[in-house]
Amino acid sequence: MGLKFQRLADSGSTLTNCAASANTSSAGTSAGIRTGSGCTISRCAAYNNSSTAASSPTTGMGFSVPFGSTIENCTAFSNEGDGINIADDTLVLINT
Repeated sequence: MGLKFQRLADSGSTLTNCAASANTSSAGTSAGIRTGSGCTISRCAAYNNSSTAASSPTTGMGFSVPFGSTIENCTAFSNEGDGINIADDTLVLINT
């Protein structure tokens, strides 16, 4: 079900009111919602994402948010890895 850990948005895109749940990947780095740089993610949810790869903070993340992006008013819970994994120069506002 869901996104199957694919890139959901190219660089500079905006995601609003979307969800990714119960995705499973075999990749060493995986997330329910993963974008290119310079994106805005708003009012989205990522939960119950996992990976069959060796467990680490970057396997089965909820959100993978790269350089120069904004994530706001989003919710991440019950993911295998980090709920929200961010890069440098990322704005993080009012997330749970």
